[in-house]
Amino acid sequence: MSDTPKLRDQAFDPEMIATMGAAFADVRERLGLAPHDDILAGYVARSIIEMAHRGVAQAEALADAVMQQLEDESVVGASREGFVDAATARGGIRAAF
Repeated sequence: MSDTPKLRDQAFDPEMIATMGAAFADVRERLGLAPHDDILAGYVARSIIEMAHRGVAQAEALADAVMQQLEDESVVGASREGFVDAATARGGIRAAF
């Protein structure tokens, strides 16, 4: 049985969509992502959607959770500098997108 709540099959209401948009903008700003940084921006967007499906409903909490996930997965460092880990160096992160 999956640990993902039943929210996965439900559409987001307009208020939640705005919340997710604010979280996305916050993370892009924190990371200094350029508009053309499609790979990482896509990853951030998918992460926000997944966390919203799990019940995280505040923009700041979504942004903080995504930043923590990126740090945990060695996509960005604690000081928000970008770096790659061994999986990324082998094409792992690019292959996933």
